[in-house]
Amino acid sequence: MSLERVNIKLGYGNLSGRGVREHRQLAARLLERLSAFFAQGARAGRRVRVLSSGKDRAVDSQNNFVTSLGAHMPALVPLIDPPEVNTDLLYFHKAPQNADYQEWLVHDPTLAAKIDGIYYSPASHRYAREVLRGLFTSAFVDGLAAGGYFITDPDTGAAVDFNDVDAVASLYSLYAIAPGLSEEGRWTFNLFIPVPAARWFAYLKDA
Repeated sequence: MSLERVNIKLGYGNLSGRGVREHRQLAARLLERLSAFFAQGARAGRRVRVLSSGKDRAVDSQNNFVTSLGAHMPALVPLIDPPEVNTDLLYFHKAPQNADYQEWLVHDPTLAAKIDGIYYSPASHRYAREVLRGLFTSAFVDGLAAGGYFITDPDTGAAVDFNDVDAVASLYSLYAIAPGLSEEGRWTFNLFIPVPAARWFAYLKDA
């Protein structure tokens, strides 16, 4: 089964089987680490507020977490308030009152130069070429590294530069999401991205 078919079946961006299991385990782990705190709160009748962004996956995550919370500490069940949607809190960086931050994020030249310096650094090109040479001819890889290739931006329809680092970043994105879909299929992206390259592209993603 392909990643595309799995995502279509789940619904793009929705919670996977592993995601369900992880949220249930997160609740159990929280109660294990803070058992005295929650037990004291339950005895005092303190309420548990549940907030989410209202997005489908967030609602699924919330429901699985809360269900597990109640299953592992039944005394909490009557104290859990109905879920609330609070985008101002959870998406504060996208709120209208933070337009100055959004403007800085998109247009600040110092930030852009710093990110580009990390993303397209010599190390990035080196790791990218190592990955691509296991998949394509040297001539094609050299051409990508030299620039001059373009892809079409699906949102704007504009032609966008596409080089060796961009190509491996796209492949790394598949490598990175595959473990979260471990219950939906078996994936072998680790065959194409060696561990050192994967660590470097994880750093780029963090940046």
